[in-house]
Amino acid sequence: MEKNLRVEQIPYEMTKPFLLNIHYARRIPCIQYAFGLYDGAFLIGVVTYGQPASPSLCVGLAGVENKKNVLELNRLVILPSYNGTNCASYLVGNSLKRLPHRTFVISYADWGGVATRWICVPKYEFPLYRNDQASYRQILKWSFPTLRKR
Repeated sequence: MEKNLRVEQIPYEMTKPFLLNIHYARRIPCIQYAFGLYDGAFLIGVVTYGQPASPSLCVGLAGVENKKNVLELNRLVILPSYNGTNCASYLVGNSLKRLPHRTFVISYADWGGVATRWICVPKYEFPLYRNDQASYRQILKWSFPTLRKR
């Protein structure tokens, strides 16, 4: 793998070949932010973020007043020749840093038939948290002490 990797925000149109031809879903979700991973001059992967389909998830996570601060990582695609090279992690990690301040990101993965939900808050020192309501509340308490009062 080249060491000339960089992540840049890309227009919606540049995501289409990856989402329609490589990603298993073969459809384009709601996209608010799209980022590309370049190896030199070549686009080798994309990650997209958009509004989650469930408004109640956004309210439950961030409260009514901040529900628009919740995004879903809804697509991640890397060219097959780059699988196993840590490019996906590099792309996600660097794209999270480019999202607006105080954005919650939720992502879903299907590992062996078990749906897993992850959440993170970019630009803070917290790791990803998994399927644990207590952890979500702790993120809110540490990151945004006045964000949501219960």
